[in-house]
Amino acid sequence: MNALYLYIVATGVSFIAKVNNYKPLVIPIGIIYAYFSLTEFTNLIEDTAYYFYGSFFFIVPACYVIPLLLFIVTITHRKRNGLPLFPEKKAKKRSPLTLPMQIVHEHKKTRSF
Repeated sequence: MNALYLYIVATGVSFIAKVNNYKPLVIPIGIIYAYFSLTEFTNLIEDTAYYFYGSFFFIVPACYVIPLLLFIVTITHRKRNGLPLFPEKKAKKRSPLTLPMQIVHEHKKTRSF
């Protein structure tokens, strides 16, 4: 899950800074993550107390309230503009994530044993 957060932050920073490639930002942001994770708590008791008592007020908004608000805003925006709630798929685009799987699938077709 941390890798996903690192990817999201790196792509967000690259978008804000108008950098074409997010990959050079991954290592510096990862170093910042590592630094803050090591200096957050001074001992195990503080760490445990935070995760048992204090993190509830951060987890509930981040996991439930903010996504629900974004969903409601998206639905109202699409209804006001007369757009369908679930747009139809147009032309099939090759995304960078599915391309390796297509190559493997094509390779399996051509391989003979």
